[in-house]
Formats: sequence, C-alpha cells, structure tokens
Amino acid sequence: MNILRLSNEGYSIKMDSASTVSNLFGVCVSDCEDGKYSKDNGNGIKYCADCEGNCQNCMSASICTKCINNMVISLDESYKEGNPFGTCISSCSTGTYKATSSNAVDYCAKCPEGCSACSASDKCTSCDDTYSIALHQEYESGNPFGLCVEECETGTYSTPHSSNNENYCKKCPDHCTSCSAEDKCNGCESGYTIKLHSSTSRENAFGTCVQNCDTGYYNTTNSADIAYCQICPSNCLNCTEADECSQCNSGFSIFIKEEYCIIKSCFYYS
Repeated sequence: MNILRLSNEGYSIKMDSASTVSNLFGVCVSDCEDGKYSKDNGNGIKYCADCEGNCQNCMSASICTKCINNMVISLDESYKEGNPFGTCISSCSTGTYKATSSNAVDYCAKCPEGCSACSASDKCTSCDDTYSIALHQEYESGNPFGLCVEECETGTYSTPHSSNNENYCKKCPDHCTSCSAEDKCNGCESGYTIKLHSSTSRENAFGTCVQNCDTGYYNTTNSADIAYCQICPSNCLNCTEADECSQCNSGFSIFIKEEYCIIKSCFYYS
C-alpha cells in the first residue's frame, strides 16, 4: 500500500485505519468517497473527513450535497444556482416543494411567487392573500391546484372552493364570456343577452346570460354596447323597444301618438 503523510495539491489523504488527524497518513485520492469531504487539518494538509447530519455527500461537515435515506436538501442561505447544497431534512417545509436537480439530487425548491404552499413548480395548493389558483390542466376534482395569479383570466372568476375554502379561478357559467360571480355575467356569447341582477343598473350591467328576455322586458344595449334585458314601460306587458308596446296589462290599451316618430304606449281605459 502507498502510505503517505503529505497530500499533493488537489489530492486528499484517505486516512489509514490507524491514522489520526494529528498523525495523518494514508492513500492520496483526487475525490473523497461518499460520506466524506476534503478538509484541511490546520497545517495545510488535506484529508478525507466524515460528513455529518445525514449527508451522503458533503462539501463541509454539515453542508450536504446529497442526503441518505430519501431525505432532501434544505438549501443553504448562500445558495444561488447550480448543484444544490445545504442541510438534510426529512421533508420540505411549507412554501417549498421536493424537486430533483440536473445531477439527480433531491432538494427543497421555493414555491412560485404568490404561492404559500405547493407540490411542484406549477401546482400551488394555497396562495398568498389577494391571489387565486388558476386551475392546472390536470385538475379534475378535490382540492384545487395550479398557479397563483393576482387576476383570473377572462371567462373565470375568483371564488372560495367548496372543499377547502381556498380562492380559485372558477369557469363562468355557460354562454357567459366574462363574470365576477356565478350570477354576475358582464358579457355574453353572441345570441345571448344579460338578464339584469337585482343589484345592478343598466350602465353597470351584470346578471345571467339568456337567449330571450322574459315577458315584460326587451333587448337593448347600454353606453358600453353591452346587451341586456330592460324592463318595459309602465303598464306595458310586452314590448320591443322603450316606446314600442305590443301588449298592455289588463285594463290598458295601446295608444299611438305620431309626431316626430310613432310612440306606442299604454293608457288606461274604463
């Protein structure tokens, strides 16, 4: 065996079983074996010292580059990029998720922006305040997951999920192109119009999308060119426009007045 007391530059002493830190000797190696790292003994001599803290490989006693027993690396504060290093833990903490690096090392990566808990880089399960989950394409049912967004895309709206009360972007109802709630559409597909919600006005039109307005209403548009159902004039059972009654309530008849235009309104008769 080649027993040496000094290590050449770039090499470390793999200690002989009878060797000690104060009396180093052994074989010079370019890389220390798993579970050991190259350490200076204080006299300029490098030797292979034992890793600590559940490290399979390490760059110092407690800074691991790979873990044992399926543990994962919690990244060191000084880590910027490249192969991960840090301490070995049994599972990732909230706000991080288990990822695998290009050199096949499991480590805890930080969840994306606005994401307070996640299982992958694109699978947030909880969002920061003011954020909602935009559902992942793989989502089918159960607790929602996906990316956290500050605003839901057109055709969806933010609402608490029934399973865990987490805000997520839910699809607007059928025929509704944009909405702020299940019954608050502010845009409809072609051929549909808004049946106004009880708490809205024509200039801030929102409600449910219908193909035909109810009896006593007619289809019109507001200043933003949004189609909605407007109530017919007083005593008018059916109408096609604000001044075009086609049927009156009981006790009223259609009165035709022609000046600049024809106005068909309902008047009382006895």
